[in-house]
Amino acid sequence: MGLSLAKLIFTVLAIIGVWTIFRLVQRKALGRRPQTPAARGAEAARRTTRARARASGATDSDDLDLVRCPDCGAFVPQGTPCSCQKRPS
Repeated sequence: MGLSLAKLIFTVLAIIGVWTIFRLVQRKALGRRPQTPAARGAEAARRTTRARARASGATDSDDLDLVRCPDCGAFVPQGTPCSCQKRPS
């Protein structure tokens, strides 16, 4: 009944399996789908753009005209200064 490498590997794999199943069940209960890093980044960009639009007084953030900043290449709502232009040079 000694500790062997096979028992150690089996124990680690069992813990990882139970943890993965728990996470999947928890996500299903919350009604969320797993997101890729790109999807999380896109959602963060949408939230930032909507927040900037609300701050600048735009009424409907879904119909924004975005323009590319000539300095850094970021897309910002038309008429809103980019954050790179606000930094002191």
